[in-house]
Amino acid sequence: MNNRIAFMAGFILFSCSMLAWVGNLQQVASNTRADLSILESEKGRLHYQWKDAVTGISQFSPPIVEPDSTSKVAEMPLTIADGKLIALVADTPQSAMFKLPGQNMPVTLTVGEHWLPDWSLAEIGRDYVVWQQQNTGELQTQYLFEPSNSGKIESEPGK
Repeated sequence: MNNRIAFMAGFILFSCSMLAWVGNLQQVASNTRADLSILESEKGRLHYQWKDAVTGISQFSPPIVEPDSTSKVAEMPLTIADGKLIALVADTPQSAMFKLPGQNMPVTLTVGEHWLPDWSLAEIGRDYVVWQQQNTGELQTQYLFEPSNSGKIESEPGK
């Protein structure tokens, strides 16, 4: 009689452990599929274009104002300062991103390219770009941020 009870108890334990093992396998397989679906949905978010991120900032995409057709204002010629330097890309080849007047999307330029006639991009620095006038050879520096006090340290009054 004891052998029969021991056999039945062993059979029940074995059956329960097999059912738990099969259930665990199915749970792992469903978790793996869920993890893959999360990775696939995150893939698009992680590999977005950096241009889209910059243009999404309101500072670099001002509101569009329709010109008043009744008043005609003499247009001033464009200068280098009219194009705002908004980003420098250190990848190879180096490039600079500009927000140009009259355009909604930023423009990316490398050394030698231009957006303004007779001015080409001569150098891309750490926080600046240098433009060169093709006819005269004049150089003009455009900074990403306003330059600080030219490296001068101001001391406190009374010291």
